[in-house]
Amino acid sequence: MTAPSRKNRTLKCAAILVVGLLLAGAAEFPILRGVASFLIVEDPLRPAAAIVPLGGRVPFREIEAAKIYRAGLAPVVILVRTAPTQQTTALQELGIRKVPEWELSRQVLIQQGVPASAILIPKDEGIGTLEELRAAWDTLQQRAWSKEHGAGGRRTEVPSTSLRTSSVQRAADATISTNSANTMNANNAISADHATNANNTLPVILVTSKYHTRRTRLTWQYVTGGKSEPIVRAASGDPFDPDRWWQTRSYALSVVREYLGLANYYAGFPVAP
Repeated sequence: MTAPSRKNRTLKCAAILVVGLLLAGAAEFPILRGVASFLIVEDPLRPAAAIVPLGGRVPFREIEAAKIYRAGLAPVVILVRTAPTQQTTALQELGIRKVPEWELSRQVLIQQGVPASAILIPKDEGIGTLEELRAAWDTLQQRAWSKEHGAGGRRTEVPSTSLRTSSVQRAADATISTNSANTMNANNAISADHATNANNTLPVILVTSKYHTRRTRLTWQYVTGGKSEPIVRAASGDPFDPDRWWQTRSYALSVVREYLGLANYYAGFPVAP
């Protein structure tokens, strides 16, 4: 049996396992809670080289990223553009422009207090967690190289936009429940050089939804080869509820996708984004 066929078989078995778990847990809520709880991990906040809010679930991840930025825990926010899909391409051919999600994300960050100059837009686009984190890691490496060689960091310039005050504002002033000793004033944001730990790695704060945290951590470790420590944080405003996720179709699908994504990770990413 060839390697690709073995990997595909692994993914099929994982899909069957996920469905089996859902069916087995249909009459047993603790099992279903455990299925979701396994996906959720979180690390203590501390100074880092950058904050990366992953695409999806606007505006919850962006609000959390802005809160962390305002606390002075990192000097920049890296926002990866989503590559065009067949849907957006077809709309463009019809002369209809659909606002990309990353543009909305950028507007939310600015509205929540992140300066446009602190938002880095990588030149590479991404579809899916793997490509998105690769683009973010490449940008961090280029930024570190530029600092080391005395050159200014390069970033893609995107026209600044604004977002009117909306209901998301009520979350803007929420404080981060973390060790206050690690909190620094935003005017003295740390540099990437000071964000290194004893092993010379660059810790990075990755902000995503609760159910996506475990896979995000593993994927970052895979992408960086262990050269950068992931500090994974779940958006505090994320409405995902591990105690009732099976009652909402979109969350049930998200949980299934996460387990398939984990299977894809352990199989060596045979399935492209």
